[in-house]
Amino acid sequence: MADTRKPAKDVAQNRGNGAFWIDHAVVTASDLSWLKDAKALTLWNVSLPPGFLATLPYLEGLDWHGGSASSLALLEGVSGLGYLIVNQVRGLTDISHLASLPTLKLLSLYGLSKVTELPSLQPLHNLQRLELGQMKSLGSIGPALDAPNLRELLLTKQIGITSEDVAAIRLHKCLSRFRWDAIDVPNKVWEPVVSQVGLPSAKAEFPHEWYAANV
Repeated sequence: MADTRKPAKDVAQNRGNGAFWIDHAVVTASDLSWLKDAKALTLWNVSLPPGFLATLPYLEGLDWHGGSASSLALLEGVSGLGYLIVNQVRGLTDISHLASLPTLKLLSLYGLSKVTELPSLQPLHNLQRLELGQMKSLGSIGPALDAPNLRELLLTKQIGITSEDVAAIRLHKCLSRFRWDAIDVPNKVWEPVVSQVGLPSAKAEFPHEWYAANV
């Protein structure tokens, strides 16, 4: 089937202050001429040439929705990223590139149905807020709890969380807020977890708003 997505320049919305919204489009190397000063990108089903994101020196935020990929290889060489959202990318199984983003303050992963395990986030010393949601194949969130300075953990819908994960949350030296918006999850599954964790609730807010308030 032919790709019906349009050239990125034809559909991109410049929202000011270095923020761009691009929907169902194809980015090419020539688009660097008008994206070179981008600070925040929201990409809905957008294809990028290899290494393109690494050529954006001011990029602080990436919100990647839809499309398909087997890995996060498009993040290779990216530096200075403060927040990352990866939402419903089809076929994504390998998210090991997350460990190479030490400047992240916020990470949000949602609807990644084929991801079975998380990488250790121990290298992410700046990570303060982690959001995980609707990852039905994930058996444990344990490796994510390796982030040494994590302060807030927000879970949404179906997530695999073990008794060992609960213990790790309680023993984490910095984690001080926890929330599980357990839509469609049986009460007998999520209520004991929230009770055992026993932390004040994290605030539900848009990632970019949290980041703007915590830079």
